[in-house]
Amino acid sequence: MKTSICVLTWLVLVVPCQARIITVDCNGGGDFDTIQAAIDDANNGDVVVILPGTYTGEGNHDIFLLGKAITVRSTEPNAPTVVAATVIDCQGAIGQYNNGFRFWDGEDANTVLEGLTITGALQLNIGGGVTCGGSSPTIRNCIIRGNYGMGGGIECSDSNAIITNCIIAGNQGGAIRCLEASPVIIDCTITGNDTFSWGGAIYCREGSPTIINCLIAGNWAQSCGGGIHCKDSSATIRNCTIAANYATDGNAISCDSHNQASPSTLQLTNCIIWNGSNGIWNNDSSTITITYSDVHGGWHGLGNINEDPCFIEPGKLVDANNPNTVVEPDDPNAVWIDGDYHLKSRGWRWDTERQTWTWDDVTSRCIDAGNPGSSLGEELLSVPPDPNNEWGENLRINMGAYGGTAEASMPPYDWSLLSDITNDGTTDFIDFAHLGAIYSEEGVELFADFNRDGDVDNIDLSLLCEDWLKETTWH
Repeated sequence: MKTSICVLTWLVLVVPCQARIITVDCNGGGDFDTIQAAIDDANNGDVVVILPGTYTGEGNHDIFLLGKAITVRSTEPNAPTVVAATVIDCQGAIGQYNNGFRFWDGEDANTVLEGLTITGALQLNIGGGVTCGGSSPTIRNCIIRGNYGMGGGIECSDSNAIITNCIIAGNQGGAIRCLEASPVIIDCTITGNDTFSWGGAIYCREGSPTIINCLIAGNWAQSCGGGIHCKDSSATIRNCTIAANYATDGNAISCDSHNQASPSTLQLTNCIIWNGSNGIWNNDSSTITITYSDVHGGWHGLGNINEDPCFIEPGKLVDANNPNTVVEPDDPNAVWIDGDYHLKSRGWRWDTERQTWTWDDVTSRCIDAGNPGSSLGEELLSVPPDPNNEWGENLRINMGAYGGTAEASMPPYDWSLLSDITNDGTTDFIDFAHLGAIYSEEGVELFADFNRDGDVDNIDLSLLCEDWLKETTWH
């Protein structure tokens, strides 16, 4: 006798939860009235959209992200007017210690803060605007202004936060404070911050921050490092403009170590450091390596120069009651007026005010003077008014904050040479010797890798031969 066995198969469809858009409106028109309430309700992958307005009071300061992989942003985080209009005002006052956002629950790069203005924070022992403890979020397209704390703008403690395209200005206690942290800071404008200790713009202790394409200007420190202070740290700084910062020691950059077994190391390339005297200060055995940079007063290193960078309009400290009067950093009425750090050129340079390409009657030596092996990044090979390159050509990356960007100035013809490794205005036996010293090496940003393919080989030697004994127009 045969036995029939019926097998019943259940088909289970697993439908993933869809990410939600959760809105916050301080005027009562959104899903929630406060930012914290929206975050409390959010799940991983959700987006909290904050409508334009000024957010104050309970639930709109000391905001915890709770370890959630979510995005908290304005309605249009790439639009400057919307960012400026979406304000988290912490309303800090004596006896009322509030800060902005707290990343304290292991958040990583998938937790994003984007397109917000954070102001009015007051803290004594942690960061003012944003504090990251044991967390590494992404912070981008934000304005962090007018806050006070240990790291008035942002504090990174045991954090590898990614901070991009932010304006961090007018904070007390410094702009960014890094403790045992290695954040990546890219395309940021850090101006007019101050501290009564170290590092007016960036303070690094026992970490390895990377700072790329940043403008660091008009910052002040009572002690060391008006721009950047490194203590037992290894910082890498590329394509930055560090100008008009002030400190007792090291107007631009200072390095020291309380533990001689682990001195600080600092590597800069393609930068402009223009601060007058006492720009760089090293009080111990720290190692400072600077190449292909414009250093006021000069600095030993391959490709370095000491020339007026020819900024369009340097920033300045002025009397708050009389903007036409320039004052010293210790003046109680001093306020910082941002400048324009694009580089003048007889070829082409970007006019920020008119939003078009124009030209000047002088050309900055910093244009096309960066490391010949550095990628051009987003630098244009031609500009719309000159599609056939009749008035200028782009051979190398620029020094400074706009090097590697779409707003990099372009020099007139014969202003630079691709294979002028030493930046002395001619290609000769010295450049040949430098190429020979690393011939057949492989790697990124090798100074003799003229075609930027990762190898120093016969192709690069051929390119050097094409320039042999040529001279630049300024030579």
